[in-house]
Amino acid sequence: MTLIDPLGKKLFETIRLPEISLDFDGPYTMSYSFCIEKLLSSLKEVGILNPPVLTTKGQRGYEIVCGLRRISALKLLGIDKINAWIIHDEDPFTLLKTNFYDNLATRDFNLVEKAMIIKRLDALVPKEETFQFLSLLNLKPDLETIDFCKWLTALPEGFKVLIAHDQLSLKSLKTLRALLTDDLSFVIDIFTRLKMSKGYQDEFIETILDISLIRGQPFSSLPLALKIQEISLSNQPGPQRIGEIIRSIREYRYPKVSSAYESFKRLKKDIETKDAVTLEINPSFEENHYNLRIRFRDGIDLKEKLKLLMENPKVESIPELAELSQKAVR
Repeated sequence: MTLIDPLGKKLFETIRLPEISLDFDGPYTMSYSFCIEKLLSSLKEVGILNPPVLTTKGQRGYEIVCGLRRISALKLLGIDKINAWIIHDEDPFTLLKTNFYDNLATRDFNLVEKAMIIKRLDALVPKEETFQFLSLLNLKPDLETIDFCKWLTALPEGFKVLIAHDQLSLKSLKTLRALLTDDLSFVIDIFTRLKMSKGYQDEFIETILDISLIRGQPFSSLPLALKIQEISLSNQPGPQRIGEIIRSIREYRYPKVSSAYESFKRLKKDIETKDAVTLEINPSFEENHYNLRIRFRDGIDLKEKLKLLMENPKVESIPELAELSQKAVR
């Protein structure tokens, strides 16, 4: 069966799936690390509502223009034939643009997919035209963003999956570009192994970059890097490993701050009471006051806990925070 669409550009044909190249990095592909379960369920219930778009690939069958997810799902379901739109003799930019607008109308792109799109466009059209697509993707339309997209697409696959699932901040990624090659590999290895919060990611990368610049050598060549690797591979729960790693780099980068905070922790131990009184400060000594929290059930309970606190001889020995922070001059 062959039908011509109203524009005369496409043909509607029945195609055998083995004739279609399932290339997840094909020239028109803009899908990365997608979940296919819902699509499988939909196809089982109602079949394909929007046929894929293909283009001829010389004498070797067909290449996917639109519908990589659908065709992937159909192959998993063991389907042998599908109806698809076939575009003949069209230039690569038009084919890429066809897939772009087909996706733009129905879903949001993740950051890896945006980078894939920009990399492909940059190879086909002038920079000024690529800038227009950057704006459509809510990315800054400049040369730096184009270079960033090219860099991102070259990162290891496992790491790009984290980016696609929004598990790394854009700030972290931009700082990563400033790292030396060995340090970049080191950070990617740690981040792939441990699920750090975005705040810890930012601190980890920025501190490593600082240490590398101060020492004038790759961070990954320092003994501390080996220690961090060992911690990351230990049998401790993930949060404990992350906490130990962050403490290690803080102590190395800011030894005086770390020393002052250790003094505070000793004071904290003397003042606090279990399930009642908590003493805290800003760990970077960026504030000049302590924070005291008291947990109580009612007024009588509060009076009792305040009395116990005031009877503690260590309370009078609490120094002004400035005395501790003087040790924390960076």
